[in-house]
Amino acid sequence: EISNVVPPKTVIISIAAGIPISYIRSYIKDSPIIRIMPNTPAMVGEGMSVITSDQDIEPSIMSLVKDILSSIGRVLELKEDYFDAVTALSGSGPAYVFLIIEAMADAAVRMGIPRKESIELAAQTVRGAASMVLETGEHPAVLKDMVTSPKGTTVDAIYVLEEKGVRGAFFGAIEAATIKSKKLRSSFGG
Repeated sequence: EISNVVPPKTVIISIAAGIPISYIRSYIKDSPIIRIMPNTPAMVGEGMSVITSDQDIEPSIMSLVKDILSSIGRVLELKEDYFDAVTALSGSGPAYVFLIIEAMADAAVRMGIPRKESIELAAQTVRGAASMVLETGEHPAVLKDMVTSPKGTTVDAIYVLEEKGVRGAFFGAIEAATIKSKKLRSSFGG
């Protein structure tokens, strides 16, 4: 519908989940197309945007788009083949983290800490842990082991989380969201 009004060589940027570049290309032939998968933490400058294109785009254009996106968080360039899993991990990921924060806060309320303080404690703990991973470059398992003392409270808590299948639940959730994204993409011929 927009192909008649888009001048040739106009850079097209899509943030539409599940719509592959090939689908857009079928309507717009002569323009560079960049596909971006942002996430909602961009609203507070802590987003994660993944970017790709279908052809060689002038480095200055890609650099400009990356610079713009870096103003709302981090930017990573990946092949479009990864976008279904990217959608499942970083696109949907904030919802998983909100659920974790809510669950941690609910558990703290159950232990007697007031709701407001429980939410702040949980949210800041998640924020701080994420910052440690990003800023130190250490594998999350190494950082987890730094907090986990022999016969301590943390190792008992980790045991319960593993016993309850938290790790497996994340594998299943990300796989389910990836499959859903692939189905959406295939409905657009991708």
